[in-house]
Amino acid sequence: MHQEFYQRGLDQMKQGNRAHALQEFDRALRINPQFAEAYYRRAQVRFDLGDRPGALADYTQALQLQPSPEAYLGRALVQLSTGEAAPAILDAETALKLQPNSASAANLLATAYRQMGNTIRAIAAYKQAATLYIEQKDKPSGQRCLENIEQLQAMQRSAAEQKPIASAQQFLQYATEKLNKGQYRSALEDFNWAIQVDPQNATAYSQRALVQMKLGYLKEAMQDLSNALRLNPQDLQIWLNRGQVRIHLRDALGAIEDFNQALQSTDLATATRAKLYVQRGHAYRQLKQDRQAIDDYCHALQLQPHDPELYCTCADARSELGDPVGAIQDYQKAANLWLNQGNWQQYQTTLNRVQGIQASLPVATDFTATTEFSTNTASHTNPPNELRSQLLRLVGGNQFLAERLLNLARQKHPQQSEEWYLRKVILDVEADRQ
Repeated sequence: MHQEFYQRGLDQMKQGNRAHALQEFDRALRINPQFAEAYYRRAQVRFDLGDRPGALADYTQALQLQPSPEAYLGRALVQLSTGEAAPAILDAETALKLQPNSASAANLLATAYRQMGNTIRAIAAYKQAATLYIEQKDKPSGQRCLENIEQLQAMQRSAAEQKPIASAQQFLQYATEKLNKGQYRSALEDFNWAIQVDPQNATAYSQRALVQMKLGYLKEAMQDLSNALRLNPQDLQIWLNRGQVRIHLRDALGAIEDFNQALQSTDLATATRAKLYVQRGHAYRQLKQDRQAIDDYCHALQLQPHDPELYCTCADARSELGDPVGAIQDYQKAANLWLNQGNWQQYQTTLNRVQGIQASLPVATDFTATTEFSTNTASHTNPPNELRSQLLRLVGGNQFLAERLLNLARQKHPQQSEEWYLRKVILDVEADRQ
């Protein structure tokens, strides 16, 4: 039955009745939700009807059920139409690998590179597309590709002529400003030009690598950083950046080597050394070596003891290692710091993590005894025990945080009873959680 509805949908597509075709494909998929071809065809109809999110979802479903170059190309077209050039490039490249003679895939790849501002790769892809079109006797399409190549080459010449900058250093500074402003396509174009002019400029390679990282071109970034290190192996920031790229590429061992190389320097700023320890810790976690990761996080905390995010990172590693007590201690320290910074949202999120760990334990444990803080409440009237216990539960058992909240309430609302302060803080905490 689903094949019958599917065929009706195809007939409606041929007649240009997209709305009716959509209904038929819906019926086919209700009967057989594993029908990959129906998802593919419905994606085409949805795209034609302007439903890009629906088309993207259907192409993705079709690819999960039955990968094909046509579905990859269709999804790339949807992504490109919404300005998502980076994922479109990945899908178009995959389509070309599956079907190397696909002129349409090469043409779409070129268009995506052009949208990203990568003129060099766009020209190369247009050349490939033009060759394939001509081989397939599609001269009009091949001619359009050649015209696009001429336009891009003219833009390159114009850009080169419009660089009246006093020095290469100033030009790189302007390109870096574009990078910092998020103008990645324009920055990439400038760094490409700078490297063409001076292929021995380590700064140009390292800065272009940052753009490649932002655009998701990790392999290209890796190549640029390696070139930069070949030209300037003393730049510790480049070692750090390449190590980070290697983590994203799942090359944890290579990342650790890069971080080790940088950590050998005695001229590191405190913040940079701390960041190196943190990143090496991430690499160790990727290798499931949580103990070494925690050691590195602790080294970083010795250098930056007031970083709540770092305490949370260390707590995550302790939790994975099976150390709930240590994880709760670190989360509580992070919560204290978030509170001191006035970041209530992060403070509450961190307390939720504490309570999540406590709830997963088979036997209740009094973690408040592990906190490094002590609370002196002798100066206040002893409130009802059940209210204080309720407040402690809400703040993850952290007595320091509970007392700090009470003190804030006392300062804001003087001359109230201790029971009033407890109820006020409890209501505020519960309200912020909702």
